[in-house]
Amino acid sequence: MPAMNRKQPETDAAALCVHAAELAGQGRLDEAAESYRQATEADPDFAEAHYNLGVVLQLLGNAENAADAFRRAISIKPDYFQAHTNLGAALETMGNTEDAIVAYRLAIDANPSHARAFANLGGAWQKLKRPDDALVALEKALELESQFPEALNNMGNVLCDLGRFDDAIDHFQRALALMPDFKEAHHNLGNTHKKAGRMDDAATSLGRALEIDPDYAEAHWNLSHVLLLQGRLADGWGEHEWRWRCAEAPAQKRDFPQSSWPGPNANKDAGAKTVLVWGEQGVGDEILFSSMIPDLLDTNANVVIECDRRLVPLFQRSFPEAKCIAQVHPPSPESISGDIDYQTPSGSLGRWLRPDLASFPARTSYLMPDPERREAIREKYRDGETPLLVGISWSSINEYIGGEKSVSLADLGFLGKIPGIRLVDLQYGNTENQRRAFEETTGAAVNHDNDIDQMADLDGFAAQVAALDLVVGVSNTTAHMAGALGVETFVMLSAVPLSCWMLERDDSPWYPSIKLFRQGAPGDWSAVLKQVEAAVRARVTRQAS
Repeated sequence: MPAMNRKQPETDAAALCVHAAELAGQGRLDEAAESYRQATEADPDFAEAHYNLGVVLQLLGNAENAADAFRRAISIKPDYFQAHTNLGAALETMGNTEDAIVAYRLAIDANPSHARAFANLGGAWQKLKRPDDALVALEKALELESQFPEALNNMGNVLCDLGRFDDAIDHFQRALALMPDFKEAHHNLGNTHKKAGRMDDAATSLGRALEIDPDYAEAHWNLSHVLLLQGRLADGWGEHEWRWRCAEAPAQKRDFPQSSWPGPNANKDAGAKTVLVWGEQGVGDEILFSSMIPDLLDTNANVVIECDRRLVPLFQRSFPEAKCIAQVHPPSPESISGDIDYQTPSGSLGRWLRPDLASFPARTSYLMPDPERREAIREKYRDGETPLLVGISWSSINEYIGGEKSVSLADLGFLGKIPGIRLVDLQYGNTENQRRAFEETTGAAVNHDNDIDQMADLDGFAAQVAALDLVVGVSNTTAHMAGALGVETFVMLSAVPLSCWMLERDDSPWYPSIKLFRQGAPGDWSAVLKQVEAAVRARVTRQAS
């Protein structure tokens, strides 16, 4: 009798799984998941039912429950290498990349010939920025299965990260030859073309990804960078709106009860309306986008600015017609007030107020430092003499592309050999050791002001920057601050910079006081440094005359 009781649930479970597979084949994934779930209830030790339930849950976007199903399958069948591999994929989706690597390694231990586990392992190492480990895993995957689109795609990503753009493009194209509708490969190919400076090719590949999946948020977001770099602003801002739907959005979407601001006509046609503008992304972005606040005020809007707490005094002084409040989470009562008609993230203002290059105003600056503090700092730095005060900043801490944008302080050693200037440290963070090494090498000091904390006191930092004659730096918050204050600034840019700097031009419509110096090839700063040295020497000569 026990054997018969055992056999009946097994038969029911098998039938339920067959039915579930049919439902899944018809695209009826919710019903398929329920049928697999019933199978696991009919026979809790049916490892394949748990595994297939996990697969369907993954397809439904329910990674957490999928992971639980794969773990249950593994507990029943420890050498179930497909379940280990899919568990790793679910963990990656959940952001647990290190745990995913453990799962992939267990899959490989169970089946050393499982090419997909090696391919996924390589992709995970790439996410953790360990390209050497990624290459080893992906080379093994392609040794086991040379015609493997996913492995070729992952290899392309690693090669792109290493700056081997032509090799990366070759791998993406091989993947697409095998799987023409592989949207991720089209997307990654587009990003690689972008990093290589081939913007038309980038737009074509990203457009192909969107033909396959019109709702592919990451492709829209990356296409926005290409279009904005090219100066195709109206189209670029439209694609920019997809940023909130990306899995790794550049900023946290904030929920406000008010409707989104529908553009300038909302104020011109219906009388004065109150618009909440809330800051997004980093401080540099907030400074950049705040350049449009005066234009918004010109639309007859009442403006409330919710910004980084450190920016409140600077913004309030600079935009006295607006009301500035500190950003808090969740939003403060002031920002959800019924007196506010509309809300907009600051990065969405460009859609309405910067549709083309002609829409940029002839405005040399828009931020106003504390005038007394500025003058006091300037007198302190001059110390009774009349040197050219030159602020320097050389590094970006951007998580993704900071390394591409940065130089070392040693690279700026030529500044220590130019007579008539006094160098001022504008680099955020602890720079003591770098400054000591610079002085030992060049004989010139980089003056550090212990009274100014560039990270904590942005109003003081604004006064410090405004006190200078010239700023030399890279694409970071200091550059945005200097440009917004109207300080003459030389900015050194990587070959493919942030979209706000656009392409080819040596000036910036966002910041008329900035002059741009661009790399000719990715990673090569040599020509840029020579050009900046010549420009600084010319500036000193102009000062002397």
